[in-house]
Amino acid sequence: MTTHARPSCKAVLRSALAASFLTMTSAVAQTAHHWVDPTNGNDSAAGTRTAPFKTLTKALTGRNFDLVVHALPGTYGPKSNGDFWDAANNKSAKIALNGFKNLKIVGEDRSTCVIDFNGIDDLWYGMFGIGGVGTDNIEITNLTFKNVGIATVWGCSPVNTQAGCTNINIHGNLFIDAGSAFICWGGFDVAFHDNVIVSTTATPSLVAIRLRTQYFSATDGDRTYCYNNVIVNQNHGISYASTNAPKQWICNNIILNGNLGFPGSALPATAVLENNIAWGCTTPYSYMVNASNRVVDPMLVDVAKGDYHQKAGSPCLEAGYPVPATLSMRNDYYGNARCSDADDDRNSLPDIGVHEVSDVALQVTNWGIGKTGVFTNASTTFAGPAVFFFAYGKAGIYSASYGSVGFDPATLLFSAGTSVPGAVPVSVPNNPAFAGVLLYAQSFGLKGTTGGFAWKPSAVLDLEL
Repeated sequence: MTTHARPSCKAVLRSALAASFLTMTSAVAQTAHHWVDPTNGNDSAAGTRTAPFKTLTKALTGRNFDLVVHALPGTYGPKSNGDFWDAANNKSAKIALNGFKNLKIVGEDRSTCVIDFNGIDDLWYGMFGIGGVGTDNIEITNLTFKNVGIATVWGCSPVNTQAGCTNINIHGNLFIDAGSAFICWGGFDVAFHDNVIVSTTATPSLVAIRLRTQYFSATDGDRTYCYNNVIVNQNHGISYASTNAPKQWICNNIILNGNLGFPGSALPATAVLENNIAWGCTTPYSYMVNASNRVVDPMLVDVAKGDYHQKAGSPCLEAGYPVPATLSMRNDYYGNARCSDADDDRNSLPDIGVHEVSDVALQVTNWGIGKTGVFTNASTTFAGPAVFFFAYGKAGIYSASYGSVGFDPATLLFSAGTSVPGAVPVSVPNNPAFAGVLLYAQSFGLKGTTGGFAWKPSAVLDLEL
């Protein structure tokens, strides 16, 4: 009888992932990837990683579907690379995203990917204007926006949505000295979450987030989510709509040191204002809905230095409102998955603010095409086992108990054994067709709690080949 050695778990994992990569080549190739370098790019180049465009304007010209625009480090804007400026007519110019479908604009590094509007204050409906029937699945993330709309025009904001657009996701961005960081005039499933908005001026003006919806179409519907944002030193925090009966969820936000935290009249019955914190504001709430909206120190680590993590004992921990399941697979400002059961009571309510507390860490080294990356669950607090998820795409499965626990049908699920820390190697074929492919990785582990065990999620890694 012939015997065969049983392949190791790691060998099976490498083979399975390699096969999965290969079978996805044709599907992934349908999405175009454009890279932009505002310093060294050239709009006559091919727009690849090695030959990037110079402007976002060019990267968004000629194709309005199935597109990922990668903003490389540098400063974008009228006085740097020419974005948001009409040179022929010597005036400001917005980038209209009307009619775009399946578009993602992502900064490689939030701290160094900066869009500086240089004080533009004369354009209505947003520098990134998103709207119109047929505009669907737009994501803008990991960028810093600064110096726009701080004087005269209330409608001049970095990002703006209008009636007809659907599935808009604005998250993980930093807004500095933007009179209104975001204005929603309408849209269906518009989510503005896990952003930080800061004013550094002596007399901050306007409203940080304006959920107006005056112009939404009754036939298109209207549904807006504004949650887990931190707003610092802004005159007004978040204003909600009182007309047209929009469906709005305004939850888990922190507003610090402003004038009016939540300006507005009586909340319409279709809106939810829950589990927010206003602290240091002259008038925290114009209209107090219920006791879940508190006036209490959120106990953040160091707001002055931009550290918005919660301290131990913060009233933000496990004190948030569970946003609807349509918002599954959303990550916090720092990339961590929500929800993570910070106090181990098996009741995974989200934390308030931009940081979801977790004692699990997922790390990766040696990542890239033709390489074998090593995924490591660096936590030492688990009793085991640990599980790693790998997936292509961002669709997820939301669990009220555990938060985001799964991915799309392309998911690969592997056990890393019975103890933590554990490491899993992932071999990527040496195939240039994989340039720009995104792999989402997440790990879970069993953590001992009083009376039993509870699954705890880690950070989600969004890795680009």
